[in-house]
Amino acid sequence: MLTVASRSETAAVGFIWRVARAVAARLGRVDEAHAARCRLAALPGEVLRDSGIAPCDAVGEATWQPELPFFMQDGFGERGR
Repeated sequence: MLTVASRSETAAVGFIWRVARAVAARLGRVDEAHAARCRLAALPGEVLRDSGIAPCDAVGEATWQPELPFFMQDGFGERGR
């Protein structure tokens, strides 16, 4: 049987859809930032050291990805860098 939803039910469903779209967009940006970080990490250190090119210049990606938490940033946890 088809029923007519109340205004509060319609508003609640609309709110849930807006939240779901916002979460999906955020996760998409995080995935893109993580992929950029992986492209930077894939460069061998020897190649960069021998060529003298900075990783961000070689790949065209920023070394800091604002969508990622600090512990996922390039170089986190490395000593003597």
